[in-house]
Amino acid sequence: MIKDWSAVKDEAARFENLVASHLLKWVHYRIDTQGEDLELRYFRDIDGREVDFVVTEDRAPALMVVCKWGDAPPAAGLRYLKARFPRCEPWQERRPKACAPRRRSRSCGAWRRAALPRGPGSARMGRA
Repeated sequence: MIKDWSAVKDEAARFENLVASHLLKWVHYRIDTQGEDLELRYFRDIDGREVDFVVTEDRAPALMVVCKWGDAPPAAGLRYLKARFPRCEPWQERRPKACAPRRRSRSCGAWRRAALPRGPGSARMGRA
């Protein structure tokens, strides 16, 4: 993760670094102000399923976030991990390609969250 996300040239990578930066700030804020046991991690398995960010609370997944540049269907890794941890809230943050990067319109909005179906699976997590 690059701390200055605005320096990233690739739009998709810049968007992912923006989300990472804000999630990390949020985690640090909650640790500092409320003393919560939070960590920012990622998930990837040998079958190629991936979740960009997993926020753990007391070492259990509490929030899963996948970043997509464009209108992609819900990520397989997110569906897989949600099935393993049904109490964990899944988010897929997407920025539609039709939106100009520096301009917002009423029809476009900034980000959209995808609804996720449930299903079976297993998971391992690593540090972000």
